[in-house]
Amino acid sequence: MLDPEVPSSVTAAMLDLQHCICRGYRFYVTGIVPLEKVQAMVQRFAERYELSAGKDRRHYLRKSGIARFDLVLFPRPGETAFQFWLLKTEGDDPLASLERWRDAHADYLPWIWRYELVRLPVPVGLQKRYRKPLEDPREARRTQRIRPVTWTWRITAQAMDTIRARIRSAVQRPDAELEQLLHGLKTTPGFRGNRDQLRQLFYYIVEQSKRAGRPVPALPKTIRWVRPMQVARVPLSAIVRRHRRGAPTWFAGHKP
Repeated sequence: MLDPEVPSSVTAAMLDLQHCICRGYRFYVTGIVPLEKVQAMVQRFAERYELSAGKDRRHYLRKSGIARFDLVLFPRPGETAFQFWLLKTEGDDPLASLERWRDAHADYLPWIWRYELVRLPVPVGLQKRYRKPLEDPREARRTQRIRPVTWTWRITAQAMDTIRARIRSAVQRPDAELEQLLHGLKTTPGFRGNRDQLRQLFYYIVEQSKRAGRPVPALPKTIRWVRPMQVARVPLSAIVRRHRRGAPTWFAGHKP
């Protein structure tokens, strides 16, 4: 029985999805599954789409023009349910017609809340910054080239409009709403698309604060990057057992 490991952080789960799309798993189905049904769903997908296939088997499927599949899970905050993303590559599969697939190249892949995975151009200056020498000394004159358009996460247009509206409201009030809003923005995962939008929002806070005659709050001097990370991954069965025992959080060590 397949027992997938679930990343214990939002950023790690978003990275998993980004890496899947970059590796060619461009078609997806997403939805919500209750805690008591998640293991049965995983087993059904595993039997139908060979989710347990190893590296050699996946290589054979790719060479044979047969679709490959992957699955990403993450628990929904404040709910007893999981969000799932079932992903597939191009290729044939007789059972794939059972799902209503969406193409991430045309229909952006959504996160649980306010983020979407999109392809955005990389500024030339940033391309140069990303380049690193190859490890092989025989190729010392070459550098790893960065594609001019890459996948990244960004805040949806609707969510950006909502945040701007909250900023306009918060600067008019004497309470701590603006500080709370800033705290939430600081926890935004530092993907390139998000970073660009955070700069816009911080500038908007300065602009609206001055317009309202309010002191400009202290803003972060830097915006964190998302980098390769080591994150705990917990078997789905362990998460289900933990929740059934009445644990206050999905993962050990997390604050309720």
